[in-house]
Amino acid sequence: MPSLQAGCTVRTLQRGRTVTRSNGFSAETLQGSFGHLHGPLDAIGSIQRNDALSTIGLTKLSSLVIRDSSRATASTDSRHFADNAVIDRFLKQTPVTRYYGSKRKLLAWIYEVTSTLSFDTVLDLFGGTASVSLLFKAMSKKVSYHDGFTFNADVAHTILSDNVALDETWVAGFLERLRPCDGVVAANFDGIYYTVEENRWIDGFMAAQSAQTLGDRERQLLRYLLYQACLKKRPFNLFHRANLSIRTRTDVQRSFGNLTTWNKPFEVHILASLRELQKALVMSPRSHEIIPSTNAQEVAPGYDLVYLDPPYVGHSSAQNRDNYWMKYHFLEGLSRYNEWDGLIDRKANTRHMREPAWMRDWSDKKLFKDLLFSTIVRHRESIVVLSYVADSVPHHQEIESYFRSIFSEVSMFHKSHRYALSGKEKNEILFVGIP
Repeated sequence: MPSLQAGCTVRTLQRGRTVTRSNGFSAETLQGSFGHLHGPLDAIGSIQRNDALSTIGLTKLSSLVIRDSSRATASTDSRHFADNAVIDRFLKQTPVTRYYGSKRKLLAWIYEVTSTLSFDTVLDLFGGTASVSLLFKAMSKKVSYHDGFTFNADVAHTILSDNVALDETWVAGFLERLRPCDGVVAANFDGIYYTVEENRWIDGFMAAQSAQTLGDRERQLLRYLLYQACLKKRPFNLFHRANLSIRTRTDVQRSFGNLTTWNKPFEVHILASLRELQKALVMSPRSHEIIPSTNAQEVAPGYDLVYLDPPYVGHSSAQNRDNYWMKYHFLEGLSRYNEWDGLIDRKANTRHMREPAWMRDWSDKKLFKDLLFSTIVRHRESIVVLSYVADSVPHHQEIESYFRSIFSEVSMFHKSHRYALSGKEKNEILFVGIP
């Protein structure tokens, strides 16, 4: 059997023994083979359950050892994802996330692995940008999304919707009528992330959307568009540093970033994100659920498949200091605008909100393993797919041993992946545990 690619292997584990196997094709091959298909993306929604396990004109993974064919399957059939759909259009048109650790660029690989498994309901427990949830929706699964951040719930409501709640004419008119004002951002973030004028513009945006007679979906869309614009205008797309000077200083030699993008008006970024979103819709007859934001450990089990993409914990304290809360506290504040002012830590130069204890625990090297393992065992009656990075804490071999101790069948999929910001190559791992 041909191998995946250099450094990309599959291992299938059974209780008491480990077998190393290789896969029939690479994620790159998968992406390169989409071009011969054609048709509108919204036809993905018409996919039938029996077709959901088929590949996109490719040989399926055949390396998984399966005991219970009702829970997982492997095939060598060459069938289309859907009669009139193009998975590569889906991959290319999935909204750009600008989110640290996003799996958007790994969706083809995740599809390659999960399309071999038989499941109907799926929980995306650490859902983030909802790109993996969108993939599962395109596979005609019944998706339940969860994330600890409230702003990510807005993202999921928008990304997973069958339609865009407001059209471009309405949004353009809303932006034209918007008037800057003094509010939470202007009062607390002077000279930290945006200019004085931009801070007042953000406050004006929040005041304007609050004054409109709108439903929840419309407000979620507007906030989503604001989040995207805020990220585009930030160096590194993050809020972990009070570093407006990277944009504004004229005596700095820049070797990264895009000053033109940072200095574009919010309105330009918002309308661009709206157009991008309009191209990314996935129609599906299946309902989806956005679970209210809370600790992942509080989400009840009971799904056919549970996909886990928890925060990765490094070996050093410095690696874990700038966790997701520090990176995205500003967007979380926007999602909770009316209570934001009372939550800000004014002693911190970043003016971040005080972090919930349970979220801080997920970034604690001493606590992370127990939290992860207790979450896995909570969902042990489901197929569990865990995204992980080698050389994190705990070591991936320890996770492998734990999976093997509680699941009947375990497979490991490896893929090298280079992150755009750091340029560092990481060994991504997918663990698949079948009860």
